[in-house]
Amino acid sequence: MAFPVRRTTALITGTALALTACGSGTEVTVPETSLPEGSYDAVVSGPGGQLPVKVVVGPAESGSAVTFLLVAVALLGLVALVYLGVLLPRRRRQAYEQALAQVDAGEFRRALPALTRLEGQLPAKLRNEARFHIAFALFQIDSLDEAEHRLAALHRENPAEPSVLYLLAHLRSTRRDFEAAESVLDTAMAEGLLTGRRMRRLYAVVKFQRAAEAVSDGRLDDAAGLFAKVERLGELTEHIPADLRNRHLALGTQALFDKNVPAARDHFEGLRTTSLEPEQLASVHLGLALAEWLDPAPDAAHRIEQLLAECARLLDPGGALEEDWPALPSGGAADTLASLSEHRDVGLRNIHFLRGMAAVRDGDLTAAVRRFARARAHDPEFADTHLVVGLIKYGTGATDEGVALLRHAHKLGAREPELRRIISGHRDRPDVARLLEVLHTYAGDSAVLAELAPGLVERLTRFRKPRDWDGRPDLATTHTAPTIADLGERSALLRERVAQLPASGGPDLDAARRLADDLDRATAALVASARAVQRQEAELLTLLGRSLLTETGRNPR
Repeated sequence: MAFPVRRTTALITGTALALTACGSGTEVTVPETSLPEGSYDAVVSGPGGQLPVKVVVGPAESGSAVTFLLVAVALLGLVALVYLGVLLPRRRRQAYEQALAQVDAGEFRRALPALTRLEGQLPAKLRNEARFHIAFALFQIDSLDEAEHRLAALHRENPAEPSVLYLLAHLRSTRRDFEAAESVLDTAMAEGLLTGRRMRRLYAVVKFQRAAEAVSDGRLDDAAGLFAKVERLGELTEHIPADLRNRHLALGTQALFDKNVPAARDHFEGLRTTSLEPEQLASVHLGLALAEWLDPAPDAAHRIEQLLAECARLLDPGGALEEDWPALPSGGAADTLASLSEHRDVGLRNIHFLRGMAAVRDGDLTAAVRRFARARAHDPEFADTHLVVGLIKYGTGATDEGVALLRHAHKLGAREPELRRIISGHRDRPDVARLLEVLHTYAGDSAVLAELAPGLVERLTRFRKPRDWDGRPDLATTHTAPTIADLGERSALLRERVAQLPASGGPDLDAARRLADDLDRATAALVASARAVQRQEAELLTLLGRSLLTETGRNPR
């Protein structure tokens, strides 16, 4: 019986089994030994006797279960290492890049779930990048609270990251929280991080808005300092008000708002001898003119005009200071289009308008109109210019032109009570004039009943001066019986005047129309009583006169 054993251990396991098979039941200890390869004859002695055996020592086995298990475990570990270290990160990176592609395509809502899921699975560098893109996507879908929270956390962790601080400041600017945005950008500016054009422009926008807030609050000193920072940044300089680019200009303007004329004069006078740009020097002259307006000296009119004229020359070197008032546009489509396409310069308009008002205050209405014409040239749609010139024309006797200008001012938006009263008083003036002519003719007609004539003359004098009655007989004593032809002519004339009245005239005009119908029927029937016809004529004239004349509130000219 042969048993292969290891060369190094040579356990006589087969011998022990043979002894057991002999039924001895006695335990036999086989010493461990090491033999070279080959066959050996041996005798195993025991209580039952001796047993010859042949022991074969073979070569060592090529492997074992333990070795196989170790190899298998090593292979599994290698596979897991490859999967966890290479394949899984690659899959996550691909999913992350796909989400970034969705962000680039503007599909922010689709990208957010993937970015949020991958945020904790990416390596540290990509994780911070993913957090930024999550905040950016939230900003784009107007989830501003969560976006600001994430960006603020990223900014605390890494204050030097330019993309984070830019987006955080931009988000706060979008929410009009300019103070918080300014805090972020001020820190970045102190650290030397505002290097790009985009970053500097955002900083300028925030500073500009803070300056505008200061102007609204009346803090012109602070506003001037903030605008100076904007100017140093080299952005938005064209939008900075000329009178706020200089600290003394700002303080002088503030003094004008506070009605502190001496302080305003001191600030503006101190700038007249300094080297300033034309716009700033024009602001100095304008400030001095306004100070003179608020606290006029004996020669204020001349000084105001001198300062404002110099201001206009600085801003419009080749422009005229006066011109004739132009004819009013006809109101057609071509005139409207031309008006809309004209260039508007509100600053120059205001300067020339102020020059015109100074001339009005000085009593020189002719010069005032010519200066207002320059204001109109710079802004044809400014209602106040037409309103003031219309009142001047109306008050100096050019009634029709004045009323036309006032109507144009009303169309442009002027709503002064005096304007409405004047326009209302002249709305039906042609009808009034025609009625007065009829009334005057009727009052001078010798065919009018003697007892009606004095009453008509009295009514006539209420609305206009009566005609010169020299050489004419006394209406109260002279009387000629009317003919049917006279009655027909007068009735036809009155009916024509009633037909020319506006459609909506009120109770008096309705009564007038009813009387006219009655008169038409009475005349057509050739009533026998001329007295009744004349009384109806007189009553009709009275109603028409009350409606058309009394409503005007002034004597037609």
